[in-house]
Amino acid sequence: MSELTTADTTALRRWLIEHLAQLLGATVEEIDSLGDEENLLGCGLDSIRLMYLQERMRSHGLRVDFAQLSAAPNLAAWLGLLHGQVVRPVVVTDIAPLTAADDSFELSAVQQAYWLGRGPAEVLGNISCHAWLEFDCQGIDPQRLEAAVKCVQARHPMLRASFNDGRQRILGATQLPVFDHQDWRHHTQTAAQEGWHALREWRSHECLAVDAGQVLLVGLVQLPKGRDRVWLSVDLLAVDVESLRLLMAQLGQAYQAPAALAPAPGVQFADYLSRRRQRRAEAYARDREHWCQRLAQLPDGPALPLACAPESIRAPRFTRQAYVLSHAEAERLQCQATAHGLTLPSVFATAFNAVLARWSEQSSFLLNVPLFDRHDDQQSIDQVIADFTTLLLVACEDAPQLPFAEGARRYQRDLHATIDHAAFPALEVLREARRQGHPRSAPVVFSCNLSDSGFVPASFREVFGDLHDMLSQTPQVWLDHQLYRLEDGVLLAWDSVAELFPQGVPQAMFSAYVELVQRLADSDWNQPQPVLLPLAQQARRNLQNSLPSLAPRRGLLEDFFIQSARQPDALALICGAQRWTYNDLATCALRIAAGLL
Repeated sequence: MSELTTADTTALRRWLIEHLAQLLGATVEEIDSLGDEENLLGCGLDSIRLMYLQERMRSHGLRVDFAQLSAAPNLAAWLGLLHGQVVRPVVVTDIAPLTAADDSFELSAVQQAYWLGRGPAEVLGNISCHAWLEFDCQGIDPQRLEAAVKCVQARHPMLRASFNDGRQRILGATQLPVFDHQDWRHHTQTAAQEGWHALREWRSHECLAVDAGQVLLVGLVQLPKGRDRVWLSVDLLAVDVESLRLLMAQLGQAYQAPAALAPAPGVQFADYLSRRRQRRAEAYARDREHWCQRLAQLPDGPALPLACAPESIRAPRFTRQAYVLSHAEAERLQCQATAHGLTLPSVFATAFNAVLARWSEQSSFLLNVPLFDRHDDQQSIDQVIADFTTLLLVACEDAPQLPFAEGARRYQRDLHATIDHAAFPALEVLREARRQGHPRSAPVVFSCNLSDSGFVPASFREVFGDLHDMLSQTPQVWLDHQLYRLEDGVLLAWDSVAELFPQGVPQAMFSAYVELVQRLADSDWNQPQPVLLPLAQQARRNLQNSLPSLAPRRGLLEDFFIQSARQPDALALICGAQRWTYNDLATCALRIAAGLL
């Protein structure tokens, strides 16, 4: 493509339309038919696709902040932002991955956290980052399924990756099994049910032998009365959510017609990591400075009620709360979101944050938000199985008095501002905070995977059925919120460490969340939408609040100086343009007090 000045508005508009069409899976004609003032967030442009568009702009020499793009997501505003700049052709350079003599290469920041989290010395560690999925079906041929699993594993190097000494290496082949078959057709119903519960209890929390290249295990259990159950055990060191969808799609294709599979992608994950590091070197330094300036003001994770100290749990076990929102409810939510200029993930996140704040001791907290950053100059990157996850830290503040739409817009602005500084990822922010004496944690995760197509691809669902159950676990995580599109609606799911919370608390929180989400489908977002406690929970709180406290009485002044000692650099007071930390305010107060004595 020849150089193009943005003064040539018609040609630039065409360039934007072509790239939007690619990102949205639409035709150029469909995007071209939209008005230049049309809010593109209502046309399927979410935060991830907008980030990919910004990356493409940067690779073509265009400089524009993510926050600017998201503030006015329409063609007219973008043409104004880009006025006077020049679109240049992309220069793709081959960058050798940083491989060692044994062909091992670096872990991404998220992979490193997952790998370290497997260690028994870590708080809420001693587990893998792992996903378990199960499907009810019938008539499955064990030999064909095993062949399909091996076919897909051979196509994708990261399904043969080994992880040792904080690095990863692609093996030519793995010696450990990738398929497990149990024939229980002649068992009694009771024996088969007991056997299944035992298998599920084991496999759903297992640590695969990633040091030997085992990151995937697919199983088939043949049950009495012609029923089959297929299960997947996947280590997320090698697979993110989009890769899991790709894995399922190709398993279905390889089972039905392996010869029809498209050629395997030529791009390698190691190459991608090297290109990303080079592409973001300048932004990394800029974003590191941005976060270092914010560390003292960042809140901590949600102060949720706990039954025990997290470090006392040596073998975390996760449980799931789940609810399927109907297509009709999801459609009404989408219509409301579009009308208010919001993305659906921002709506769900705002509802989730409101519930967290209702149970948290603090209304301000950090939320851990995964971003599936698969953008690359290599077009076939979307066919690569690997973990492309990066994590964002979004500082959230609940304001129940605000209209819901205003609160959601505030969250969306904060999220987009955070994405603008994502080159310095969340895990490095937390490490830097510890180094500077401002330790923070972000053990509550908001993950939203509302892709246009369903979580379970049609090619897999045709053979193995839709999702019957699922459970995930992640080291150092207390609570993980997930969203997926299924055949019969939108799955809302929370995975949490069972023994960490008082009995019934995760269930009560999830119940309040589902009630709020359902209410939002039909309520007025220009009004506040409070979180309603379940009746039993409200009764317990009323009883607790009616009892006299046995704690010694303490004044507000004492609480202030306790907080000043704990977080001296945290922001305590804003007055116009002036900002005072707790240390500033305490020092000034003591100086005045000394003068009065």
